[in-house]
Amino acid sequence: MQTKSKTREEGIVWFIATEDASIVSIIGLSVMSVVLKEMKLSALEYGSTQAYFAADTGIECAMYWDIRHPGYSHSIFATSTVVGDPVAQGFPDLSAMADPITCATTRIATTPSGYWDYNNPSANPVSNSIAATTTFIVYYDDNDITQPCANVIVAKTQAATGILTRIYSRGLNTCDTSQRYITERGLYAEYLVSP
Repeated sequence: MQTKSKTREEGIVWFIATEDASIVSIIGLSVMSVVLKEMKLSALEYGSTQAYFAADTGIECAMYWDIRHPGYSHSIFATSTVVGDPVAQGFPDLSAMADPITCATTRIATTPSGYWDYNNPSANPVSNSIAATTTFIVYYDDNDITQPCANVIVAKTQAATGILTRIYSRGLNTCDTSQRYITERGLYAEYLVSP
């Protein structure tokens, strides 16, 4: 009789131990699932922060070179429409300057195509007005597309009381478009400069 009772007790102990191990495993897997989701959210938040600060850098860079423009008698951005070669029409050859125009250690005069881009009159991306626009890219690390960057558009419109400037900066946490997750944040600034 003792053998049957002992076997029954061993079976109950085995059942309780297996049940406890299952419960602990389920709890462990649940905690691991929550931790993995939190890590993913944290990475997305980090990318969002990088994109926001890249956009902010683009706005600050454009405002600095528009308002301060050290070494130049006027803003470096197009204030009128350009058709054809901008240098032939009196705009500075920014890519050949001895004192380069830089932001975040990058020469902003050089875009991936190799040119400072003065656009013909085009619709301002922020409003429906027609404006002379200049576009450029601010890289954080000398044209390294894996780092954050900002695509900046500076649009200038002649107003009755001065020149209206609109700056639109799209910050990206990485400029590498082959990446699976890219976070983008945009900032907009507008101001009027009286003559």
